[in-house]
Amino acid sequence: MEDRWQEISRAKLINFESALSFIDERGTCYYLPVFIIAALEGHISISVPFFKIVQMLGSLRKSVPKEVIRIYGFDRNQAQAIAAFLRFVVGEHGEYAGSQAELQIIWQWEEYVKNQQKIYK
Repeated sequence: MEDRWQEISRAKLINFESALSFIDERGTCYYLPVFIIAALEGHISISVPFFKIVQMLGSLRKSVPKEVIRIYGFDRNQAQAIAAFLRFVVGEHGEYAGSQAELQIIWQWEEYVKNQQKIYK
């Protein structure tokens, strides 16, 4: 058993990529980074962590970054990483977005991160 998410084998995730949909808030905070990295490296579908992020509060319309961060316990760096990942998935200009609702979520995350950066400067 691993003690840190960095120790989780990307190959192991191939057999358990649906697990991310079923874990609780604490587990999501722990496992989401490795799922994002595995998706970026091509080990699992990029849609696995993307879907989890956009559905964190049960629906696209409820996915408000401030609430997601509060409930899941993400820190500022994790919020920045999530926003960057979401933008990467939909493309620089949103050309790969599945819907307007997905784009709205990405804009909310980017706005949240931008506002947090202003606070800490």
